[in-house]
Amino acid sequence: MGKAATMNYISQGYQDRIEVSLGNISRKPEDKFAIVGIKYIPKSFKCELCGHEPCLYAYSIKNLETDIIIDVGSECVKHFRDKGCNIDVATGLRKRIKSVTRKMRRYMKNTLEEDDYKTLTPEKRRELTVRLFMKHQAIEALKEGTGKKALLDKEDILRVIDDCPEIAPRERKSKQKMTSDEKALKKAEKKLTSFTRDNLTEDEKKAKRRAQDQVRYYKNKVTNHAQNIPMAAATL
Repeated sequence: MGKAATMNYISQGYQDRIEVSLGNISRKPEDKFAIVGIKYIPKSFKCELCGHEPCLYAYSIKNLETDIIIDVGSECVKHFRDKGCNIDVATGLRKRIKSVTRKMRRYMKNTLEEDDYKTLTPEKRRELTVRLFMKHQAIEALKEGTGKKALLDKEDILRVIDDCPEIAPRERKSKQKMTSDEKALKKAEKKLTSFTRDNLTEDEKKAKRRAQDQVRYYKNKVTNHAQNIPMAAATL
């Protein structure tokens, strides 16, 4: 009884978060969305819809009415099935990325000495897998048309490892770096200032409203993050 109640509580908690997040990025319940990208994040990320962490595959979902884009996990992307998103395409993209990362992970493991491989942390292995793939693609692009297949040898891989130093926390008091949400807010505010005249066209009025939606969303997000409190659904 207690276990079932706990599971229902957790499930309801996630559902409430999802509804609040949808309210924050939407203008009305009928808003349509589109999948505009998918990426593999080695260090993992927090789903912007339900708050689950860690997630490795981020689906970028765009509200076609407000132009707001959020990154959601592989489970939460299913919530957009009836809102205009093609989940089959999303699944296919994820399978392609997983296939590539598995291939490069095997390549790295088989090429490195066993002792070298064991010294890598799980986070470093994930990061290295992505960087190896990017480097491998770059080498093949340079060799295109020569008839030679470029391969990475052990020295190449060890050099990439050396290029990925351990990340140590460091305070920068003189120059504070803006977060992605702060950058998005600044961009939206700048766009909004371009619609100050009275005789706006219909397209400009729509663009102004989208900019207002984005300013409202990111300002709410930045403020709540600074106060370390969950976002509350804004009045639409």
